[in-house]
Amino acid sequence: TTSTSYVDISGLSVTIRPKFSTSKLLVTYALNLGGGGHCFVKIERTQGGSTTFIGVGDVTGDLVPVTTYRFSETSTLWKKQIQFHSFEFLDSANGTEPITYQLIMRTRSTSYGRP
Repeated sequence: TTSTSYVDISGLSVTIRPKFSTSKLLVTYALNLGGGGHCFVKIERTQGGSTTFIGVGDVTGDLVPVTTYRFSETSTLWKKQIQFHSFEFLDSANGTEPITYQLIMRTRSTSYGRP
């Protein structure tokens, strides 16, 4: 993507209905990323009409919360590199309503802050 706003990564979502409200769900992904510039990836979590995000960032809001960050120089050599990134998180079900996890990503805008 070249979007400076978060966009869905097509085909990388799943909906799960927890069996128990106290269930734990292992959220994991493995990505191969290539290209030049900055790339931010995080997980959008939707349950019962409420959307939150899984990702780590600066609590003051200066840095965008992400699960994967990649930077590659824009030279041709760096653009051709593919890097492997993986992530694991143990999520609490917080009820038995279905949970949708969607992988989303964006590129850097003028700053690293939240777009």
